[in-house]
Amino acid sequence: MAGDNGGLSKMPITSPETNLLERNVEVSLANDGSIKGIIREIANGQESTIFRAQSRLLSAGDYNKLIEAWLTRGATGAQLGKITSNDKHNDASFDLDVEFSVPHYAQLMQDRLLVFKPVIVGRRGGVFLTEIKRDQPVMLNSNSMKETVTFNLPQGFVVDEMPDAVTLETPFGKYTTRYEAKDNKLVFTRSLVTNRTTVPVEKYNSVKDFYSKIMAAEQSPVVLLKK
Repeated sequence: MAGDNGGLSKMPITSPETNLLERNVEVSLANDGSIKGIIREIANGQESTIFRAQSRLLSAGDYNKLIEAWLTRGATGAQLGKITSNDKHNDASFDLDVEFSVPHYAQLMQDRLLVFKPVIVGRRGGVFLTEIKRDQPVMLNSNSMKETVTFNLPQGFVVDEMPDAVTLETPFGKYTTRYEAKDNKLVFTRSLVTNRTTVPVEKYNSVKDFYSKIMAAEQSPVVLLKK
């Protein structure tokens, strides 16, 4: 349309911190293994565009089904409660609160142990690399995620086993996890920072190994013991 006055412009690459997804999860765990809680997400920068598109393009029913499918992928049998969203378009952010419950999230064993995964829901836009070999480079976006999950533990139970903290650092990304048990609460935190990178085919195994270790860390369970 611009004719001779037109042309291609290279857009600047924003920092991972600009495209941040902040997630805080507050959960109450009962002694029968059921949980009830709320997920609060704040998507910033480019991360907010996905939230905004889903909210605007889908009907209310389809949007609820999308959120429910996301919940049940991480927590089988999850039941969706109230959904509250706030599109702050002028600030390039989007807030989403999701209330939920899961009848049998933790596994009760021998009537004295509760076993569960502290990761309730998966990372949005997760990278899954399953091919043994790859013919094309892996292109990663610039984004970051910070999540804090607080479990209010049932009366009479104490933390018996926790996974070790994890730190993975590569030229294209960094991932960390941490656990803390205090005042009848278990607090789990994880963070992932990804730099905009094109990983060549010959280094495919390095990025595949990075995400495989992340998946393994997020499957690690916590064990509670009944006093």
